[in-house]
Parts: sequence; C-alpha cells; structure tokens
Amino acid sequence: MRHPSLRSLAVLSSVSAFALMSMAPATGQVIVPGWGYPIFQENFDGVGIDQGIWEVANWAGSNNNEAQYYHPGQVSVSGGGLHLRADRDPSWSTGREFKSGLVRTWQEWSYGRVEVRAKLPYGQGFWPAIWLLPRGASWPAGGEIDIMEARGDLPWRMSSALHWGWDPASHQYVSQAYESGANFQAGYHNYAVEWDVGTVGFYVDGVEHMRVYEPAVGIPGTAKSIVLNLAVGGDYSGYPDGSTPFPANFDIDYVRVWQRSTPTPPPSSLIRDPGFEEAGGAMADWPRYGNVNGNVHSDWGTPLDGERSLKMFGQFNGQENYSGAFQNLAISGGERFTTGAHALTRSEDSIAGTANEAIMKLEFYSVPGAAYGSPFFLGESTVIIADGNSPEDTWSYTELTATAPGNSVEARVTFQFKQPATNPGGAVFVDSVTLESAGAIGGNYCGPAVPNSTGASASMGAMGFDRASLNDVALTASNLPMGQFGFFLVSAEQAFFPGLNGNSNGNLCLGGSIGRFIASGQVLSSGTGGTFTLPLDLNAIPQGPGTSQTTPGQTWNFQAWFRDTVGVGSNLTDGIEVLFR
Repeated sequence: MRHPSLRSLAVLSSVSAFALMSMAPATGQVIVPGWGYPIFQENFDGVGIDQGIWEVANWAGSNNNEAQYYHPGQVSVSGGGLHLRADRDPSWSTGREFKSGLVRTWQEWSYGRVEVRAKLPYGQGFWPAIWLLPRGASWPAGGEIDIMEARGDLPWRMSSALHWGWDPASHQYVSQAYESGANFQAGYHNYAVEWDVGTVGFYVDGVEHMRVYEPAVGIPGTAKSIVLNLAVGGDYSGYPDGSTPFPANFDIDYVRVWQRSTPTPPPSSLIRDPGFEEAGGAMADWPRYGNVNGNVHSDWGTPLDGERSLKMFGQFNGQENYSGAFQNLAISGGERFTTGAHALTRSEDSIAGTANEAIMKLEFYSVPGAAYGSPFFLGESTVIIADGNSPEDTWSYTELTATAPGNSVEARVTFQFKQPATNPGGAVFVDSVTLESAGAIGGNYCGPAVPNSTGASASMGAMGFDRASLNDVALTASNLPMGQFGFFLVSAEQAFFPGLNGNSNGNLCLGGSIGRFIASGQVLSSGTGGTFTLPLDLNAIPQGPGTSQTTPGQTWNFQAWFRDTVGVGSNLTDGIEVLFR
C-alpha cells in the first residue's frame, strides 16, 4: 500500500520402501508443512471486532491520493467473517466523499507465515489490500510486505510487493502481478506470505507466484503488524465512476500466523555492535585509525537497518591515505570464517568515476592486539565492497570466507577507505556486519533412533555454514556399528514410518520424494570409529531421477541408513533438519 502514516496506528532392496511414502496431518488440523500449527488465529466468530486484537482506524487515508475516510462504523463482524464496507458519503460528513474500513493487529511478528482467506470487492476504484507494516520503524527503513493488493476493475488479477530503503527518498520496491484464471471477486481465496531470513515468498491458493532473495532486494527483519483495508480511489486503482457499485465489502474469513518450530535466526554473528548503533554511535567496539577529521564515524540517517551506519571518507591530506575501523575477536587456529557486510554509495556524495575504494578485510594474528604488518601478522583475505564503479543509492552485500592459520589466536575484521593522492571526494556507508564461524547447524528430530547392535542410538550431525551460497556442509552419522556400510538420505518433507514398514529395525523419518546419496564415493563405511561423513554439494542434492540446487529459504531433512548385524539387518539414525539461508 506504500502508506507510511500507518506507523502510528538392504541398500537397494530397501529402495522401493523409500519411494512414494508421505504422511498427512489429521483431518481438520490447521497445519502447514514446515510450519506446524499457527501461533495466532482469528476466525471472527464473535459479533464484533475484538479491539484487544485489532486497532480500528478512525482517520483519513491519503498517502496514495485515496479518497476515503477510514471510519469504525465501516468495520463489522458477522457470519464468521470480518467485513470492511465502502460507502459513498453524499453529505461528506467526514470531509471525504467515501467512507471505508481499516483494521490492524496490535501484535507484531518478525519472520513467519501469514495467511488470509478473503473475498475481494468488484468495482472501479476499489483497492483492497493485505499487508505487513512495522509500528515503530520509519518508512520504508522497517520494510513493508504487501501480501495482496488488487483493483476492483480487474477481477482476475492481484499483485504482491516488497518495499525497503533507508528513507522515502531512497525507497525501492519489487512487485509482481498474478493471474491464475480465477475470479478473485467471485469467491474466497487464500493469500499468504512466507517471510524468512534472506528470502520472502508470496502465495495464492497454495501456489508460489513470487519469491525474492537478499542481497538483490532488502528484507528488513523488523517486526510487523497485519493491516487489512479497503481503499477507495488512489494511485493504484483509479477513482470510482458511474459504474462503481456502492456499498461494497472486502470480506475476510480468517487470519493466521505461523512461525517455524525451529525459527530461522538472523545471521549468527560474532561481531559486537554490527550496526554501529550502540551508545548513540560511540563505536566503543570499533577502534578507528586515520580518523583525522571525523572521516570515520557512526552516521545517523543512512542505515540499512536501525538508525545508523558506518560512514568513511578520505583524509584530504594531499597524498594517498588509509582510514577505517576494526574489531578483534579471539579465535582458534584452523577455524573457517565468513564475514559479510552491506555497503552503499550515495549519488549526493558520490565516489563514481574515482579511484576511491572501500575494502573489507579478515586478518589473522598469532598474538592478541598485534600491529598490522608486524611479525605476528599471519595474513589476510580482502575484498572491495565499494569503488568508483559501484551502483549508487542501493545497498550491495559482499561476503568473504577464509580459514585461520593454525597458530592464529585472533581474527580482525577491518573496514578501510583508501583515498588516492588526488584526494577525490565521496563517502561509503557500511552496515549490518556479520562474522560467522563454521560449526554445528540444523536441529535433530525423530529421535532417539532405535538402538543398534552396539546398544547405542545412531545420530545425525551437520557441520559447516547454513548459508546456501557458501556450499560448505558435511553430514556425519555416529554411534554406528563398526565396519558396516551405509549412505545418507534426503527429503524436503518429514514423516515417521516405524520399522520402515518391516524393512528395517529403525524408523524412517522422511517423506515425499526421498533422495539417496549412492553415487560413486557416497556409499560409506563406518570403519573402526563407528562413523561416516560426507561433504555435500548443495548444488546437486539427489531428488527423483536427477538433482536439485539448494536455494535460500529451503529446508532439507537428512537421515542415514546403515547395515547392522541384528534383526532384519539394517537400521537408521535420527533425522536432522537444516534450513538454509
């Protein structure tokens, strides 16, 4: 809606048993695969709107040149539904020609699935919308997610959109129209969004019609409330004419919210003060160098998230110079790290066409606090995050991966501005810094597994990074009988089949299409340690007759099958679920 004023308001013998297995939830349960049961559900079963849940608007909406006044009298609940009614107001009693309704949840959610079942009104000039907007953040810095908006004169079309930016002048958005062949005004349809860290997907009647990913778009994690409204007139829909039928209703059957049973966390970070926000931008966790004229500081008003970002520019000293900020972290040698940050160049303080550069570095030291270039400096990995060729007025994400030398005790994340001797002007902004260490990822389920011949329950583990783009994950099955062979299984769905329908001592914890890692080198032996490990290629996950590429927001469930010396001769581990960013 673009409406900022609302802020106030048997290896192969068992193969056939793996095929075509799935489990459905019990009839009548409101459950969505991967999401479970809703944490919020409003069925509008009463006789009036519950104002403990919903804020009911009583003001004129005009940010998009709409012509209505939102009045509480236009909001009603009856027959198991919410009704937002648009009327012509010949007396202009509210100062507007039209009256309509808008409601908004008091509660806000950060990430999750939101689904609304609704019937849209017919008529030129009607603009029904279902959208998410934060209460406390400025627009569009907190983001806006438009699940559904439609024009009353186009009954077969609706659209979805995502908005972001640090202020109205830098506002950006992506949108997509959708037509399924259905008349959205002739009956009720389900409109949903699935909002995860790094990705947002939009659905109509269970069909995904649009998905976007960072860093191509901005997806703020700011908590948002649900807004339902029926606008009249405006930039999107045009204005009513003689054919427009009044009154008209936007009818809502239910509103539901889910959050994952194992919520996707924001990118885990070892960085302190990743947004340069703390203590009013004091940068106590970010020592600076080359800061001779305030050229390295926490800047208010140009953030990706929050209110601040790091601003860097040159010293203007008539020679090539280097300025920046850094942060030290205690580490162990051999650890793998990924550091990432968003960078911005603005057209009003441009470095376009210059030799200015902003660089992100990951440095390693054998002694804490050692000087750069000293004998205790072990090396660095660097990447340019902004230069004279960078696009302007849009945040760009860059990441860097490196392995610490074996004698490392400290890592140093550094952001550096290099100004050449000609001293050209311009600045670079940096925000939302992350530093991640490879480690255990995912969450186990369906356990403990049935004990095997060792008396122990075999278990799954996953190590690496859950960021799909890094393609750095290894699976491990442990507590296995020694000297037995086995392989890993994978599926997008979870299920539970005790004893694999008589084909195993263990329980199968996967459903739907189950892939098997049985290509050359993938059938493994547990050896003398009772474990086996497989590095994954996330771009070639076995599914059906081929493979599937892992994308951000996708969940894979893994399990291991292995031979055993008791019972029917095989067993399985528990399962592990990994949601990739």
